[in-house]
Amino acid sequence: GKRTNLCFARELFHVTSAMISSALAILFLFAAVSNAQVDDVDSFALFMTGVCDDHRVVAGNCTLKGNSQTISTLISPSDAISFSVRNHIGSYAQYLSTYQVDADYNIVETGTISFGIHNNREHQISFSLRGKGYPGPKGVNWGSMAGEVTGGQGVYQNYQGIITVVGGQDGSREFGLVSGHIWPKGN
Repeated sequence: GKRTNLCFARELFHVTSAMISSALAILFLFAAVSNAQVDDVDSFALFMTGVCDDHRVVAGNCTLKGNSQTISTLISPSDAISFSVRNHIGSYAQYLSTYQVDADYNIVETGTISFGIHNNREHQISFSLRGKGYPGPKGVNWGSMAGEVTGGQGVYQNYQGIITVVGGQDGSREFGLVSGHIWPKGN
């Protein structure tokens, strides 16, 4: 009766308090990392769209494009989350890749991202990714991949780093969030 409800309420309070404490610790850590000044590290996040060969095949190619943009996520108590991308006039990035998918939807992908042409030089990084695909509702295939930046050209010559891609494919239309952190080798 009342004792069981009281025990349950105390347990719920402790679990809720622990979850809030953990969430606040993660939030403060994220804020500290976000505000940290890291010399020689370039970071990027782009929402890109384009076309890929159908992911139901064993191998294929992708071509995606992302303009200069502002990405925002709004978290509100009534609507949960909303995501928006505002494109700006200016240079764009192009994502070119070759991928392989096995019967269990494991993905291996290699390619390049070019960040415009400046002073007659293409600024480009090369990458190698591994990840997993997931068949989703309404015929959309979803996937997430992570990997490394293996080199570059232009201002990114002799660079290394990390990169992630999270996105979906609806027929041949591909869309996704591509993000990474890159820095000169040896730093």
